[in-house]
Amino acid sequence: MLGSDMLYHLNKHHTVFPLTSQDVNITQKESLYSALNSISNLEAVINCAAFTHVDACETEKEHAFQVNNLGVRHLAEYCQKRDRIVVHFSTDYVFDGEKESPYMEEDTPNPINIYGLSKLKGEEAVLAFCKRYYIFRVQWLYGKNGRHFIKSIVNLTRNHSELSIVTDQWGSPSWSWDLARCVEYSIEKIPYGIYHLANQGFTTWYDFARFFLEELKINCSLKEITTENFPRPAKRPFNSRLSIQKYLSSGGLPPLHWKEAVRYFLKEYVQK
Repeated sequence: MLGSDMLYHLNKHHTVFPLTSQDVNITQKESLYSALNSISNLEAVINCAAFTHVDACETEKEHAFQVNNLGVRHLAEYCQKRDRIVVHFSTDYVFDGEKESPYMEEDTPNPINIYGLSKLKGEEAVLAFCKRYYIFRVQWLYGKNGRHFIKSIVNLTRNHSELSIVTDQWGSPSWSWDLARCVEYSIEKIPYGIYHLANQGFTTWYDFARFFLEELKINCSLKEITTENFPRPAKRPFNSRLSIQKYLSSGGLPPLHWKEAVRYFLKEYVQK
C-alpha cells in the first residue's frame, strides 16, 4: 500500500529502483546488499517493507522480529557504511495508549503487543546503526492497494445489515497516498530524526466507519461497542493520537485533514 504510493510520488522527481519481496529478502544481509550494490548513484533507501498483520504477529513472533527489526538493522548498517539516507516507517503502536493527550516524539514508547515491540526494535536499530535517517511513525493507513479498514467494512456491508464497531480507540485515519506525498517532499528538506505523520484531526473507528459509509451512501446500521467486547489476539492502545506538530514546525508539507483525505480516496478509487 505505502510502497506503491511512495513510488508514484518519488517517480516525479527522482530515479527510483522499486524492490519487492520477490527481488530481495531484507532479513538476509547478503540478499539485501547484493540488490542495493547493483544500483549506481544510490542516495537513499526507503523502507516500506514490514510485517503489519497485528494479530498474526502474536503467534508469528520470529517472523515479526526478522522483518520489523533484523531487516531494518541490515538496511541501517548498509546505509551507514555507504553514507546513504535511510527512510523508515514505524507506527503509533510503539505506545501503550494510556496517555490522555496526543503523543509527542519524545514520549517514552511502551508497546503492548508484539507488532508494536518489533517495530520499536526496528526504530532502535536505525538509531543505533545509522546517522542519516528519517523515521516516520504513521497510523491507521488505507489506500489503493493492500488490506485496510475501509475495504474490510465496505465488503462486510454486502452481506450484513448491522456491524459492530469499536468506539473507544482514538487515532487519525491516514491516506497512504497523502502521507507519501508529504514524505517525498520532506526528504532532505527537514532535519533528520523521528517524526509523527498522519492526516490531521482525530476520530474513533466507529465514527470513521460512519463517515465513509455515509459518504458512500451505504445503508448499514452501526452498533457501538468497546474494545473489551471485541477481543483480539493482540491488545490495541486506546489512545493512538499522534501530534504532528514537530513535523509541521520543521517545515514539512501539511497533510490533509482526515475527512478531506477520505473524500478524495473514495472519489478516486472506491466509487469506481
